[in-house]
Amino acid sequence: MHNLLDILSHSKSYLKKHSVSDYVRSSEEIICKVLKCTRSDLFLYPKKKISIEQKIEIEKLLDKRAIEKMPLAYLLGFVSFIGCKIKLTKDVLIPRMETEELVEKMIKILEKEDLKNKVLWDIATGSGCIGIALKKYFPMLKIVISDISEKGLRVAEENAKANHVDVEIRKGNLFEPFVKQKADFIVSNPPYIAKREIDSLQREVKDHEPILALDGGESGVEFYKRFFQDLEKFLHPKGKVFFEIGSAQKEPLKEIFSKKLFFKMSFFKDLAKRDRFFLLEFE
Repeated sequence: MHNLLDILSHSKSYLKKHSVSDYVRSSEEIICKVLKCTRSDLFLYPKKKISIEQKIEIEKLLDKRAIEKMPLAYLLGFVSFIGCKIKLTKDVLIPRMETEELVEKMIKILEKEDLKNKVLWDIATGSGCIGIALKKYFPMLKIVISDISEKGLRVAEENAKANHVDVEIRKGNLFEPFVKQKADFIVSNPPYIAKREIDSLQREVKDHEPILALDGGESGVEFYKRFFQDLEKFLHPKGKVFFEIGSAQKEPLKEIFSKKLFFKMSFFKDLAKRDRFFLLEFE
C-alpha cells in the first residue's frame, strides 16, 4: 500500500515525463479529487495510506492528462472564476485568465454607472461565467445570457443555480434571442480564432474544447463583423459593449467599427501587455 508522498512523487514524475507543463498542480489536483481532500492535506499528512482502488483511479486520471492531453479543468469538472465555482463539461470553453481580467475591467467601469433598471446581455455565454460573475457583483442589474448551444446553456443554467444568481437564459445565435429589444450593456467572448489556425493549437485545446466556441471563421473576426451589422438596433443610447479579442485583432476591429462614427472605441491590454479587450461606447 502506498502513501500520499509516494503517489504524489510518482504523479509529478509521470506527468513531467509526458511534457505536461503544469505537472505539479495537475498531480496535486488529481490526487485531491480522488481522495476528496485539500491540497494542504497532501503536505500535512504525507504518510496517509492510499488504497489500491484510489491508486487505480488516480492513475486513470493521470493517463487522461498525460496521454490524451485532457485539460485539467475538464478532469476536475470545474474552475474558480471571480468568486464563483463554474462547472465545466466538454460542451463549454474553459474560462481563461484573460476572461477574468475582462470581467474585472467591466466591474470597474460598471461601478461608476447608475444600474437601476439597466439590462446587460452576455452573448455567446458558454459556461455562463461572465454573466454569472457580474450578476453576483451587481444584483440590481438584469442579466440575460444567451448561446447557440443548447448543451452549453444547460451547463450555464446549472452554474447559475449553483452560484445562487437569477439570470435569464435564452437560446439563439447573436441577436436572434433579442428581437425588438435593446440592452444598456453587452458583453461577449466570441469565437475569434481563424479557421486555418485551429490545427496549430495545442492538443489540450483543439482535441477537447468545443470547436464551435473557437472557430472565428476564415479571418477570425467574422463574429465581430456580423455583430457590427446589427449592433445599433439593439443598444440604447450611451450603451456600452465589451469584447474579449485575439491579441492581433486590434487593427482589423478598428477598421470594422470605424465605419460608423457614433461608436467610441477603446482597447485595453491584458497582464501580458497584449491587446485583448475592446470597449465600444454608443454615443
